[in-house]
Amino acid sequence: MNKPDFAQQLLDAEVVQRPKQVIGERAGIPWWGKLIIALSIPPALGVIAMVVFVIYVYPGPETTVYSAREIPAAYSAVVLEMADIDSDETIEFFYSDAMRDIRDGYVAITDKRAIIHDRDKGGLIAVAYSAVAYMRFEAGGVFSNSVITLELHDGSMVDVKLPTEQHGDLRVLKFFERKGIALAQWEAFPGTGI
Repeated sequence: MNKPDFAQQLLDAEVVQRPKQVIGERAGIPWWGKLIIALSIPPALGVIAMVVFVIYVYPGPETTVYSAREIPAAYSAVVLEMADIDSDETIEFFYSDAMRDIRDGYVAITDKRAIIHDRDKGGLIAVAYSAVAYMRFEAGGVFSNSVITLELHDGSMVDVKLPTEQHGDLRVLKFFERKGIALAQWEAFPGTGI
């Protein structure tokens, strides 16, 4: 008969207790760790989905002002269709603040008039340069557009909102000045001095 060893006798007598976790064995994740993991999965999936959307799905217009040579043909076609552009009229600048479809909102500056289309504010507004008495300029910042307010001879006003990227707002402002529209007021963006 085999005689049990001394360590086994101590364990059997419960003088020494068996450790709950043997060194080298892996411990489970505590409940709070599982909670943190579970709560971090939805935001991580949201970020991945947003990246996929921006890279693969979002075909919207750039956030800059296109000059005449840069305007995509598809955008020109939409403006020609919606704004009833004359055959002798040329689109000089184009900007859309729409996320996907430029029909939701755009600004087209032609050699004869400013065309502003905003689906949310009632559609299309076309202003001939001869109808403009003067303009005001309010400079935008990094996260806000500049606003060129055209004040018409009849007292009404039309806002032309343009981004500051690549000085698109200033290029359009100078174009308006070349068309004979006087700048009555320049309002700098707070803190920039511009």
